Amino acid sequence: MSVNINFFPLDGQIFCEKLAFLIKQKRLERQLRQEDLAQAIGSSLSTIKRIERGDKSVEYGVVIKALWYLGILDQLNQSLPETEQKTKQRRIRLAKIDEDNF
Repeated sequence: MSVNINFFPLDGQIFCEKLAFLIKQKRLERQLRQEDLAQAIGSSLSTIKRIERGDKSVEYGVVIKALWYLGILDQLNQSLPETEQKTKQRRIRLAKIDEDNF
């Protein structure tokens, strides 16, 4: 049995759409064109358009750069839990996923 590789959780898609809206809103507040943002973060215009559409296939690093440039990254970072740098890393055995428990 195999898992559908095209599956993407609805909550994840909603998050992408909300993040896309926030990025576009901040860009417009700063009176930047999509082209301006693309040039500022070293990306292409088509990538910025994909980000603002909530395209989940955009490279993670490019989205982070856009968030940083628009001043959103610090705000989002504050809502994340603190991490312990001294936490000992250990291996975790993942459970097998099949169609019955997916």
